[in-house]
Amino acid sequence: MLMQQLMPLGLKGLMQPHVRLALMRFSKVFRIICAKVWDPRDFQTLRDDVVTTLSLLEWELPPAFFDIMTHLTLLVVEELDVCGHVHSK
Repeated sequence: MLMQQLMPLGLKGLMQPHVRLALMRFSKVFRIICAKVWDPRDFQTLRDDVVTTLSLLEWELPPAFFDIMTHLTLLVVEELDVCGHVHSK
């Protein structure tokens, strides 16, 4: 919830526009990953968005920000394509 909806609102006036837009794209990726309804045909676009967003973040943020957890978003998208969503019903 925090990463998907509140962070973009909190960053609105705090950072430079290119850094803020990269973080907003990252929150958009999380919003798509956590959605209950998705289209399997959009996974290639989502994978490209994750790669582009991580590249923008690597360009703007220091290397200490990136650990294995940051790059797991790409693996989550690939697993989502293979296995599908896991939600409790």
